[in-house]
Amino acid sequence: MASLVVHVLRAPASIHPASAVALCVARDFATRRGATVVALAMGDAGDGDQDVAAKCSRYGADQILFVGPEDLGRLQERVAPRRVFAPNTPEGRGFLAGLGVEEADTASLLVGRPVDAEALGETKGLLIHAGTLPWHALEDVVEPDYGEHFADGVPVPWGSASGDGAPASFYMLDDDPALSTAELESLKVETIAATAIASLERGTLLCSAPGYRGASDALASRHRAVRLCIIDASEPPLSPPTTAAADFVFAGPTDAVVTALKEPEWREALG
Repeated sequence: MASLVVHVLRAPASIHPASAVALCVARDFATRRGATVVALAMGDAGDGDQDVAAKCSRYGADQILFVGPEDLGRLQERVAPRRVFAPNTPEGRGFLAGLGVEEADTASLLVGRPVDAEALGETKGLLIHAGTLPWHALEDVVEPDYGEHFADGVPVPWGSASGDGAPASFYMLDDDPALSTAELESLKVETIAATAIASLERGTLLCSAPGYRGASDALASRHRAVRLCIIDASEPPLSPPTTAAADFVFAGPTDAVVTALKEPEWREALG
């Protein structure tokens, strides 16, 4: 049976949103085409592995394997994936390269809702941006396996979120050229300078695509528990950035995004 491999990148909520959505996309594709969904996550022998495994099971994985970078070469031959899904982040791109997926055989996809299989195209590698929440909630629990080098000093890219249980605040760049405090007023958004992003320890930062370009370095080095949501109201949408490791990318009018972000499921997802 053909294998669909999903790169599971760790995030404040245990799985990066793009990996969660990628698992759902792969699950739908596998169900229609008769394939197996294999979730590959970088292990660190920590307590968080079980939580990561639970999320992978919930969103559609048939198999879960914790690996280290040295395991990827062997897995390329062992698994022989038909398709490889990864978050559109530097880590995701590195993962595709580690599995031998060439850039010429890779495409990017912004997932705003469940995706029809035909929309995935024919490339072997798919770099995913999350524009929606995961839509599967399966009950079966899959026990993970471990690669030989899963705990060889592999750093967890994002780590764990911290907080007192209260909803995190929304922030926006004080000089964002395409967003205004008036548009985001109902979210009680606070403004912040790009130079102050490094001192922000928690929250959700809303940023336009042009605003991202002016603060890309600060956004890329932000605290691991600060969510980055890019709002792209341009028509057609601009190509989503990759270097800042965005958590969500929303294509569409700002007012529609604001309405969605006030819903309980989004507040829970953003921490």
